[in-house]
Amino acid sequence: VDDFYAARSRTIPPLPWSNIAPPFSAIRSVAKLRPKAFTFENVPHLASGHRAYFDYLVKALALPTIAKPDEWSDDAERLDKILASGQTFDPSYVVSVHTLLAADFGTGQKRKRLFITGIRRDIEAEFEAPAPTHSAEQLMEDQWLTGTYWDRHGLERPIMSDAGLKWLRKHNRNPRDLFAPRLEAHRTVRDVLASIPDDAANNEAAPREAKAYKGHTGSPIDEASKTLRAGDHGVSGGENMIQYNDLIPIRYRHYTVREAAAISDFPHDYRFDGTWSDGLKQIGNAVPCNLGKAMGQSLKQTLLAT
Repeated sequence: VDDFYAARSRTIPPLPWSNIAPPFSAIRSVAKLRPKAFTFENVPHLASGHRAYFDYLVKALALPTIAKPDEWSDDAERLDKILASGQTFDPSYVVSVHTLLAADFGTGQKRKRLFITGIRRDIEAEFEAPAPTHSAEQLMEDQWLTGTYWDRHGLERPIMSDAGLKWLRKHNRNPRDLFAPRLEAHRTVRDVLASIPDDAANNEAAPREAKAYKGHTGSPIDEASKTLRAGDHGVSGGENMIQYNDLIPIRYRHYTVREAAAISDFPHDYRFDGTWSDGLKQIGNAVPCNLGKAMGQSLKQTLLAT
């Protein structure tokens, strides 16, 4: 591994993602292990911000044993021609790319993750990404049409927000199909916090005061949380704090480690060692459990269907 990374540094110009593990190891791992299926996860910006390399990565994972990732910029055209010709090698993979929103799978967080999934061609199965189980539409209906969201939390129904008014106007113009399947509502920060036991571990208050600044104003308590981030230089402030409404004394406060963990679907008895900052960094680097589980189950179903 050390020799591989040393060779990479000599032959390829540095890529602007120093905090991301070099993805060449994914290609080499698939070539060596030849699994029936694989899935790799990363940030959606990998596809939009590094398009040329991302396109090559997908092609190389389709033909991992003949790819030459050390020469990726020159190798892309060769793999293009091979794939266009219909040639296959042992192994070859059918590769698909999906960007999923964690909140659509019951996570109380608007976190998007990109998945690159491959099924070995001899398996003769087609992978289908998991279907959402939760929706923002249902949350808006529960809040601003039926009011069941506020009733569930024992709260007086508030004055409709601008977002709620905009949604209601849209709903009135195009009401939903009464016979269409109904998903569960996106879970909000308030929903998640209400689920945490009083005696849960790692639930101590943050050691610093929460302050909003431009572009980082916290996660409104009655929406799914913004994406929790680890931060390159310590815990990122704006995304890791709650934004309350104007009816209580404080406007903002940081998540506790337990609250952040629950927002990423960790069980309430899962303990984090270290400081508050250590815990938030670990959680900020984690794929939400419900989203990982949904992807794993879809991959399992694909393989069992063969």
